[in-house]
Amino acid sequence: LVNSLSRNSSIKTLNLSFHDDHNGNISRTGWQAFFAFLQTKNASLEYLRLRGEDFSDDDAISMANALTYNSKLRELDISGNDDITIRGWRAISSALESTNTALEKLNLRWSTVNNDDAAIVFANSLANNRKLTELNVASDGGFMIPAVTTRGWAAFTTALCNNSSIIDTYLSNHTLNVIRDTGGN
Repeated sequence: LVNSLSRNSSIKTLNLSFHDDHNGNISRTGWQAFFAFLQTKNASLEYLRLRGEDFSDDDAISMANALTYNSKLRELDISGNDDITIRGWRAISSALESTNTALEKLNLRWSTVNNDDAAIVFANSLANNRKLTELNVASDGGFMIPAVTTRGWAAFTTALCNNSSIIDTYLSNHTLNVIRDTGGN
């Protein structure tokens, strides 16, 4: 896969959702190689869908490293990855602070970003992000019950419009247009 992608820069969209390592598909080593490839100048993907891959924190950290260096990927769908803990989400959210990241849309639906700690981590990283326009953290009432409370949503509010001073209001994130949570919040 990595060899093919590195030789074909016309591929802009890739869907690798719901692969099962036990059936001989993409192994952990394969994912590490894939994320390493995304850090190279040959990576031309703009839309990547990795739903339901059961990524570990180590996979999330490798993905975050790729996001930090990749200036072409515009949309990333990693929904349904419910094995990532706050450690992995912290790495991914930190990647959003990179000036090199090009991400405009990030889909985290049906994952473990449905709690205040994860919400606050993402909100803090968005305060300085000027590219992301859409963030989906919805559970759609499906697999998980959203547990983001007023505390978590307050962190997003502050990131989007910090009104503690004129300069903080000016420096707030005015790029993010949509934070989607259809779980009633």
